[in-house]
Amino acid sequence: MKTSCLPVAALALALAAMPARALTVEEGYAAIPQKQQSFDARVSTLPRAEVDGLQRLFGLVDQGVVLRAETLRAHAAGNEAEIKRTLARFDALITSLEKEAASEAVAPARDKLLVALRDQRRFFGARAVTGSQVTHQEYRLSPEMREASRSLFDAYRVLLKAFPGEGRHNKTAFRNYMDALDYY
Repeated sequence: MKTSCLPVAALALALAAMPARALTVEEGYAAIPQKQQSFDARVSTLPRAEVDGLQRLFGLVDQGVVLRAETLRAHAAGNEAEIKRTLARFDALITSLEKEAASEAVAPARDKLLVALRDQRRFFGARAVTGSQVTHQEYRLSPEMREASRSLFDAYRVLLKAFPGEGRHNKTAFRNYMDALDYY
């Protein structure tokens, strides 16, 4: 679905060197690295209710980006306590997303995000703590990560189809949000 600017091994080493504290959203995007282009309500052509729903959804995606960076950091460090904490945060994020009321147009994208997060959680939950970083090949060979990537791309396509009148900036933001959650 996307290309990375850094090899996975270099990214994992950089993340492992970071202090074990909660990252900000900006630090999360910088750590993975993925361009952060936010949905801009001011230029949206959508009714206020749809804008509000998308902003809530993308706020949860931003939490997922932070979780992605922290998960990679915990695995690279082989820190079992941090790995368990990230798994609990996956569970909490999934629960928040399940509880998120979504419009008829946004609900299918939310549901695709849920599938992706559950698949990612299964991948990391099943992974033994080895003290080594997760390699790009492990992602590529993982059916869970392949399915998660597919679901994220589907979520992006759902948003494009649901909101064809949105401008280029917001359509690009739709893609960037989904890419930022994609480990694949």
